[in-house]
Amino acid sequence: ARDEAQNVQSEPASLRFDFNTPPNTRVLADDSGQVLIYRFAGKDSNSRTLDIMFRWRIDQGDWSDWTSEASLQATDLLAKADHGEHVLYVQSRDAAGNVDPTPAELVVDIDKRPPPPPASVSIVSQDDGGEITLSWDPSPEANVSYRVYRSTTEKLNKAEAFTVEMDTTRPRSSDRPRRGETSMTLYYFVTSVDRSGNESEETPAKPEIVLGMKEINEKKFELYRTDVDKQIRSSQWDQVLQMADNVPMELITPPERAPYQTFWRNLASAKKALAESPTRPEALAASRNDLDAFIQVNPAFPQVKEAQDAFEEVKSALLWHRLKFFGMIGAALIVALFVLSMIYRWVQNRRIPEMPMIHAGTGTEGVTPTKEALKDPTVLRRWTEVQAEPTSAENWSRLAFAFHNIGEVENAIQSLYKAMEIEPNNTRFHFQMGHFQKEAGRTKDAIRHFERYLQLNPESKKSAEEVRELLGKLKAEEEKRG
Repeated sequence: ARDEAQNVQSEPASLRFDFNTPPNTRVLADDSGQVLIYRFAGKDSNSRTLDIMFRWRIDQGDWSDWTSEASLQATDLLAKADHGEHVLYVQSRDAAGNVDPTPAELVVDIDKRPPPPPASVSIVSQDDGGEITLSWDPSPEANVSYRVYRSTTEKLNKAEAFTVEMDTTRPRSSDRPRRGETSMTLYYFVTSVDRSGNESEETPAKPEIVLGMKEINEKKFELYRTDVDKQIRSSQWDQVLQMADNVPMELITPPERAPYQTFWRNLASAKKALAESPTRPEALAASRNDLDAFIQVNPAFPQVKEAQDAFEEVKSALLWHRLKFFGMIGAALIVALFVLSMIYRWVQNRRIPEMPMIHAGTGTEGVTPTKEALKDPTVLRRWTEVQAEPTSAENWSRLAFAFHNIGEVENAIQSLYKAMEIEPNNTRFHFQMGHFQKEAGRTKDAIRHFERYLQLNPESKKSAEEVRELLGKLKAEEEKRG
């Protein structure tokens, strides 16, 4: 060493290194874990621990290659020796290349017998195969772990199978297989593995079907359609419209399910329009057109009958709406006509209307007494008076009574008509004509003349009451005939 004054130490310090001393090797068994591990250690004063290399052999077999790995699993020994007790030799080498001349030794028991396979493997599927849970009885052998395989074939090929669980100590496992487009059958197998790495025969679980997205969407659609149908049966049309608008597209992507959204929307709109039809006829017309177009495009739709029924219901409502419109106009016209008729009757009652006459001919034409009638002196006398003075209403009236007295009612009627031509408003003539027509069986004519009598003679209470009573009977008879 040298100080600041440049003074140099007269006796240099020294340290002796011995690079020819080999390391000291140790080996021990670590059974704290699920797999039995043999751990190595090399102690050397001139080398770092990381620089120590190791090699090993079983009995008098060949040495392994030098490695920095300081451990060895029991499974690594299975291919090196037979089942039974053997000696494991471990040798170390330091960074200077010095090899421990006395390898460490450890008696090891190499176990090549596999444990018993798992028993009572059960499988539970949830979410249509979206989650698989397996369980089995614990192995009677201690320090055993389990492996779970998933395969698409009935026989297990470990090279191709997917390892769901590797060396788990729990007697259960779960899996979430990825769904495909279509359904698939999966096969699960469980094996037991001991601490030496020996694996048992596989125990199969029952096959499990995992539904594909196509089948999943079919199920979801059926559930969705059931919910919509429930709302339809409850007439919850706003809810149906909302569900039609919010249906997931993947549920109605297939062509056979695509029309459902339009059907639900059109049906709900039509039903709402029917409920609001008094104030929204334009909504009815739009629903009719939408339903008609849907039926034309989808004649084979499973629920096309419901669409057709709704279409007919909307058509009927539209027709009824139009009939009501025109009916209101018609009713107004009827009311107007009724008012006019009442006014007309009031005016008619203010004056005595003229009775339409049935002309019997001029002079004495139309009245031809028979020879038998002229043998009656009264008829002959009245006939002579009429011929002498045919313009006398009284002469014709007396002739009518003469004919009536001998039973010639038709000549009596014709003679009385002659009198009424001359005096059309003679109440007595109408009264008698009513009786003649009644006797001749002409009820309608009798009613007409009696009514005319009442119009011309409203102030005669006694005769009016008699005529009204007679009119009531005649009208009743006419109604029975009619």
